[in-house]
Order: sequence, then structure tokens, then C-alpha cells
Amino acid sequence: PKGGPPPPPPAAASAKADAAPSEWSAHVASHAMPLLHSVARFFPPEPQDSDTEAFASLVASLAELYPSPSGRSSFIAALASDNVGPIDFSSPEALVSWVSSLESSLTGSPGTFDSHFSSSCSSCWSSDSSPSSLPFSRSVYSSSPAFHFAAVKSAEDPFVAEELLKVSTLAGQLGISTEKSVRKMRDNIAKGKKDMKHYLDYLSGEVEEYLKPL
Repeated sequence: PKGGPPPPPPAAASAKADAAPSEWSAHVASHAMPLLHSVARFFPPEPQDSDTEAFASLVASLAELYPSPSGRSSFIAALASDNVGPIDFSSPEALVSWVSSLESSLTGSPGTFDSHFSSSCSSCWSSDSSPSSLPFSRSVYSSSPAFHFAAVKSAEDPFVAEELLKVSTLAGQLGISTEKSVRKMRDNIAKGKKDMKHYLDYLSGEVEEYLKPL
């Protein structure tokens, strides 16, 4: 426009834009870290392997899906740094300390769990405050969310679903089944045409027959 400053040349515009990534990463971290702090604060004192694997998967997923290349690089570098180190599952307090180290590496401030939320909703922490939820299997859900909710209806279903996923994966590796046939299997289960036990028995038999000559 007349009388106004000329637009910056491309190089200057790029340099100005490049000043923002650290601020953006800190902004994203300030929203992501409270979740990790909360999970760590209420982590089981004597966790099962599934608990530690779930937390590690949560952290790894954040690193892998961090919403900017520079932030992703910073997150991964923080996880690999000596200041952060391996996740410490020795106690909930140690896990909180580990999350604080991670946040400090990302934002320059260790951060803490906001106790306001635990004190302002006492019923949130009661096991009787909500009805029993649908049985849940992280590995089955990760493989196919739609398949999980169509197939898992009872306490034993996650185990059947996991066995079916293992057998169907092996069957695919052996050339017994294809991606198309696996999609059809999941579709049939979701629509109630066949149940998981039917496919588990069928594929187990096919794999057994295939391996007999060996």
C-alpha cells in the first residue's frame, strides 16, 4: 500500500517465521504435559506390565505424532537425553519426577500436577462413581478400533480377540489369508454374521494344516 513499508523479502519472511517453532513447541507441551502429570500422579504403585507398556506407548505416541517437525525432533531428543533418561516406574512419585524432567527439557519449566482438579471432583476418584465400562484391550483397539468395539462385549472377549489377531497375522505371513480376507473377516464380525470364535477355530485349523508337513 502507498506510504506503507515494503513487504519483507522472502528470506526475511522465512527468518521471521523460523523464530516461532520453539514457542510453538512449548505451547503444545504446556497442554500435553498436564495429561502425563495426571496419569503419573495416579499411576498404580505396583503396576502390571500392561500398565507400564501403556504409559510408554502414550509417551511414544506423543513423540511420534507431535504436531510439528521441530517439536517432534525436540520431544525425541528430550527422551534420548541424559537429563530425562528411561521412564522410572519404581513409584508414582518417581514417575511424576520423570515427567517433570521431560517437561523441563521441553519448556524450561518442570511443571507439576494440578491438585485443584483432584480436590474439586472427589467423586471422580471413586470406583463406584461410574458404571462398569466395556472390556478394553489396547492391542486389539490399536489394531482396529471398529473391530474392537464390534467384537469385545464380555470379559473374555479381549483374550479371544487378541488370539484371533495373532493367528490372522500368522496366517497372513504364511500366505493362508490376504488383507482382503482379513478385512472381510472383521466386517463379518462387526455385522454379526460370524463371531470371533468361528474365525479363530477356522484359521487355527488352517495354520495347523499348513505347518504339518514341516
